[in-house]
Amino acid sequence: MQKNNIVPMKKSFLIVPGILVILLAVFFGCKKTTPVEPCDKTGRICITNKLDSVATIQITQMNHVFDLDRDYMECLVVTGDNPYNFKISCNTYYLDTTIMILSCDDLQLVLE
Repeated sequence: MQKNNIVPMKKSFLIVPGILVILLAVFFGCKKTTPVEPCDKTGRICITNKLDSVATIQITQMNHVFDLDRDYMECLVVTGDNPYNFKISCNTYYLDTTIMILSCDDLQLVLE
């Protein structure tokens, strides 16, 4: 009769920890998390004017035009993952370029 009492006890010692491990895996392992966007899908570009005169900068997609004085920097926060067309001009300098600004980018454009 002792053998019959010992056998169920051995089985319960194996089953209880097994069920506990499965329950822990289900509750803590299957937790749904949302991905974190560290910069809210925005990018930043800083334009520095090292030319001898004031530069006029036009960003076509934003309908934004501004003048940038000599040795001055202007930073813009824009929607990431988009191309932006920059038209930069002054007395002796002209640049028409498209720059792809990705999310979380921190770009530096130096006019020399």
